[in-house]
Formats: sequence, C-alpha cells, structure tokens
Amino acid sequence: GQTIEIIQAGYYAIPSPINNITVKGADNLVTVADDWGTHPTVVFDASNSSGQLSSLNGVVFTNIKFKFSGSNYTGFQHQAGIVTFNNCDFEGLFNGYGNMVFNDCYFKSTTNEYVMWTYGAPSLAFNGCGFDVAGKALNVYQENSNYDHIITVTNCKFVSSTANKPALAIKNNGNGGSGTSPIYYDITITNSTFEGFGQSDGDLIGFPTDTPYVNAYGYNGATQPLKVTVDGEVWVDISKN
Repeated sequence: GQTIEIIQAGYYAIPSPINNITVKGADNLVTVADDWGTHPTVVFDASNSSGQLSSLNGVVFTNIKFKFSGSNYTGFQHQAGIVTFNNCDFEGLFNGYGNMVFNDCYFKSTTNEYVMWTYGAPSLAFNGCGFDVAGKALNVYQENSNYDHIITVTNCKFVSSTANKPALAIKNNGNGGSGTSPIYYDITITNSTFEGFGQSDGDLIGFPTDTPYVNAYGYNGATQPLKVTVDGEVWVDISKN
C-alpha cells in the first residue's frame, strides 16, 4: 500500500478514516533519547479528545508518538485487518479495538492509571516494548464480548515507580467479574522483565505465589475460562465449557 512520510517534527491531528496505508515519521526525526531508547518527535495529539477517534483498517504506524487524554474508551475503531505500530510512543490511557501488533513501542504514564485497556481487542501482541508507569500497566478487561482474547507479551520490560496493581491485571467479564457470559483469555508471556509492581488484586486461581506481574480476580473456578503461560510453563489452564 501507499506510504505517507512526515518529514517535519511537530503535533498533528489523527487522520480519519484511513485504510491499507503506512504512516511514518521520518527516521531522522527520532532524536529524543533516554534510558528507554529513542523516541519519535512526530506527535499525533488526541489529548483533548475522547471516545473512538478514527476508523483504521490494515494501517501501519512507524515512528509516531500518540498522546491521549486519559478518558475511558479512547482509541482507534476498526473492524478488519491488523493495525501495526512500529517504534511508536503512547502517552495517556489507550483502549484496544480490533487486532493490534506493537513492535518496539514505549508506553508512558506518570499517574496512577493504566496505559492500556485491552478492551475490544481480540488479539494483541507486544514485542520488545517498554512500559514506564506509576502503578498500573495493562488492564486485561472486556465487557461481555463473544470472542476469545489472545494476548502475547514477548521480550518486554515493565517498570513501575509505585507498587499498586500487577503489570497484567486480568479481570473477568468486565470490572471485577460482572457480566453474563464467560470471556476467555489466552495470555502468553515470554522473556519479559517486571520491576516495582504490586499485587493488590486477589483470587490467584492457582498462580504461583508472589507473582506481582500477572494476576487475576473476579474468577470463580472452572466456570471462568483462562489460560496463562509464562516462559513455556502453563500456570493456569481453565478450559472453555
């Protein structure tokens, strides 16, 4: 598909809708560096917006920073194809919709809020990503969906300045287990590191003890399906009925 390259640093509005296209910040604009590596200086700013921002299908973003307002349910609406983010930064609360892949991305939060609700995303893959947060990282959450949710975390680094939630806070059927139909999560974590997280949510359902980087609550035994695999070891496997 077509590639649009942005050659000047600055703030831009998020385009909508866009389909089967690559949107890229020029490589020479990736100049800001810290302990987490380099960061894009092309910014798509939605810090004053809320709700579903744009319809995306088969889109690739490269070298882009996204700023979000922190409002619940803010994200990209899309129904088909995979949206891929390469070397992108995310600041503020971002909600997942559709199938997404994150390669070498950086998620930042300085407040006690998640950087992402997995929400409406059947499939999420995080590869080589960094999570620089203040108590919360991924809210593995959904409200009465009728499809499975597959999440893979590979070669990622999670660091929290405050011990609050586990890095992956898995919640059944929405917040705290409300809802009418079981939601199935298949979560695989491989070669990833976790520092500074807490374990404030209970109901370990067979997890090894002292695991503040992944936890689940709102589950009630075999009626709530869930599979969690960490570095090749299956920690929990509650089959779907």
